[in-house]
Parts: sequence; structure tokens; C-alpha cells
Amino acid sequence: SDAVCLHEITGGLASEHRELQRLWRGLRPALQAVAAGRADSLPAHEVEAFVERCRACVAREDGELLPMAQRLLSDEQLQLLSAAMGQRRPGPT
Repeated sequence: SDAVCLHEITGGLASEHRELQRLWRGLRPALQAVAAGRADSLPAHEVEAFVERCRACVAREDGELLPMAQRLLSDEQLQLLSAAMGQRRPGPT
């Protein structure tokens, strides 16, 4: 059913978002050091892990969640969902 499928998708995405937050917290000090001129490189394995997880998460959102949302939600609800997702994505702060 839609409810079961949606529950599985959102549960998986919530877990992926927590992992992205964990990876970002580990990567952020290195990014800040580069930005401040205290370092000239980043830990490649950490950057690659973060990028790989981001791509996988976005692919799941685009491939599974958004098609279901387009079918079940109004345009206004979709705009609210999009705004909420944008606010949750890790990034510079």
C-alpha cells in the first residue's frame, strides 16, 4: 500500500540523512581549516564518502519519494515539502 511504501521510504531517508549529518560533522573542521588558510588539502576518503552518500540520497528522493509525492500531494504541499528538504540538506553554516 502507499502508506507502507511511504513509511519504508521516509524511514530509509531519515536514516540516510542522519548518516549525512554524521559525515558532515566529521568533514566540516577540515573544510573550515582550508577556508581559513590553515590547511591546503581535504581528506579525500571523507569527501568521497560524503559525496557518494549525497548522490545516493538524492537519487532515492528523486527516484522514489518525489514520484510518490507528486501522485499523492497537491502542488502547494509539494512546494512545502521541497522547501523543508532544502533546509535539511547539509551545507555550509
